[in-house]
Amino acid sequence: MDPALTVIPNLRLFLADAADVDLRDYEIYASHESRWARGVFRCFVIGASSIVVVETADVRIAEVIACGTEVPPRCLASLDLPRELNVLDRVQSFRGGCSYGAVLLALPLRHPAPAGPRANVLAHVFEGPGSPRTEICWELSDTGVEAHTLHEYPEAGVAVRSHSLWQF
Repeated sequence: MDPALTVIPNLRLFLADAADVDLRDYEIYASHESRWARGVFRCFVIGASSIVVVETADVRIAEVIACGTEVPPRCLASLDLPRELNVLDRVQSFRGGCSYGAVLLALPLRHPAPAGPRANVLAHVFEGPGSPRTEICWELSDTGVEAHTLHEYPEAGVAVRSHSLWQF
């Protein structure tokens, strides 16, 4: 295990039915909601972590990236943070006409860079050493949702990035 990653205990990405993710269990620092032709997109900054919820007529799916969070019993897919820097890991799932795929990657925190495309961004900078930030970028289309996240951990010198794609 990379020593820098020991500062980020039990970070995982998991996908679950949105009904199984109770937002009251999280401290929300920033949030956004968009409606588009397919349904509703919501995203939340929850500390150095995030929640993205995609709702259509057929599915209500939540993607959670958080440390030490219990994975719901009816989890659709999960992915633990790779234990080495620069190692990419993937997860895929299919539910109710929606295919989902995500990648998770830990990188050295050298030069802060945006999480992804800059058209739609929710970001929060936290107080404290290094001014860590969490950022969520997204694009909505007729065929799906694409989301990028960035979670900075200055105390470890690490940034964790994700790229997720929901296709209908």
